[in-house]
Amino acid sequence: EKNHDNFQRELRQRQSRIDQLTYQANADDRRHQTELTSMKQKLSDIEVHLLETRREADEYQKSIIERNADVAELERKVCIFNWKAFF
Repeated sequence: EKNHDNFQRELRQRQSRIDQLTYQANADDRRHQTELTSMKQKLSDIEVHLLETRREADEYQKSIIERNADVAELERKVCIFNWKAFF
């Protein structure tokens, strides 16, 4: 009888511990899933920002190339004007 009672008590304690560990594992899993979802959203936001920044950099580079072409054309015209004025 005493052994049976001890066995039942031990069984309840172990089941209680299993329940605690199961609850903790599920809670940890939910927390990790929430963190993962948050990190995925942040990564997505960063990727959008990166694409926007690249587009802006491309536009800036294009404007520099156009400006340099304009400067070269103006320098060519100045040279022609100076050459004509010299002769």
